[in-house]
Amino acid sequence: MRLFYVTNTRIPSERASAYQVMQMCAAFAARRIQVDLLYPRRRTYGEWGAIGDPFAYYGVPARFALQAVPCVDPLKAVTIDHPRLRRTPLPRLSHYLQTGTFAAQALRRVQAHRAGVCYAREPTFLTLLRAADPQNRWRLFYEAHTTPETPWSLRQARWLAPRVTGIVTITESIRRFYLELGVPAERVLTAPDGVDLTRYANLPEPAAARARLGLPAARPLVCYTGQLYRWKGAHTLIAAMAELPEALLCLVGGAPGELAEARALVDDLGLANVTFAGHVAPDRVLLYQTAADVLVLPNTAQAAISREHTSPLKLFEYMAAGRPIVASDLPSLREVLRHGENGWLAPPDDATALAAGIRHVLHQPALAARLAAQARQDVQGYTWEQRAAAILAFVRARLATDGV
Repeated sequence: MRLFYVTNTRIPSERASAYQVMQMCAAFAARRIQVDLLYPRRRTYGEWGAIGDPFAYYGVPARFALQAVPCVDPLKAVTIDHPRLRRTPLPRLSHYLQTGTFAAQALRRVQAHRAGVCYAREPTFLTLLRAADPQNRWRLFYEAHTTPETPWSLRQARWLAPRVTGIVTITESIRRFYLELGVPAERVLTAPDGVDLTRYANLPEPAAARARLGLPAARPLVCYTGQLYRWKGAHTLIAAMAELPEALLCLVGGAPGELAEARALVDDLGLANVTFAGHVAPDRVLLYQTAADVLVLPNTAQAAISREHTSPLKLFEYMAAGRPIVASDLPSLREVLRHGENGWLAPPDDATALAAGIRHVLHQPALAARLAAQARQDVQGYTWEQRAAAILAFVRARLATDGV
């Protein structure tokens, strides 16, 4: 089987989506699938322009082909992230232009082949490919990471859903959305995200990790890794640190715009116990996770993508790191976490409650050890290899049903 994977994600980039795509393509290729990854050729900036080998950066073997697709990219991502610019129509207009031109150029690349299997996270590309393929020579699979947010995207979903061969969703909530659109249950698979457990096989002891990172050896350490978008709830975690003066919070990751906003919040609250590591390479993220006494997922309940649709990569990384997790009590996270068993859940968007949950785990070492051990055991069922195997079994079943 030859599989064309299409994603409108800069590679390499600071986005978790790029990491997820590279891991999945490697996992597909490991199962003797010929994989071509089509991604946009976009302008890079800063350190990203200096990364020569995406395979080495993401720690995956070069077993699949990378095809950079040209597109019109008016604004650099670092510019779009600027808080003032985000309040104007320019980022949205730039996004539409970039998405449309990427989809059109990716369509040309794919159509150079007569037929095949196309797996994509981009509904605009899949819509164009299906419209341009009335003979149904291509079998299309859509990986959905959220549900439509605008009237146009909802119309697109209603048109596209019955015309793809299968849909892969990352949460049960997204799966229910497509079932309610009338898609037969056998054509929708839920496949949460995963983790590469080999990266966590030989972790240093927390004290050694702290020493390598220059972090204090004795102070309770709370850690968050990932983007700092509002829906991820980092602002709630920062506010919670006002009630945890004895602990140190280390925030790892974040684009320039979100970092500026988070630093401003720390200054406004007058906090001296919050540090920013900024963006670091994936291998270094592991050190911060290992060094922590508590790892936190403070997602908000105020956005559907957080409340129902997310399957955070950091969740599975936290579980693999073997450190206790404190997380928001949300349907999306409860698909994996169980309160008091493999994580400690706190009411979302409540800094006081989040601080209380963190303090409770910090002050209960037996509980912390039990939560971490159970999470480490549970994450054995969430590897990229297992996810790829489940998706490929689903693809083959759908192709067999279609008589391919």
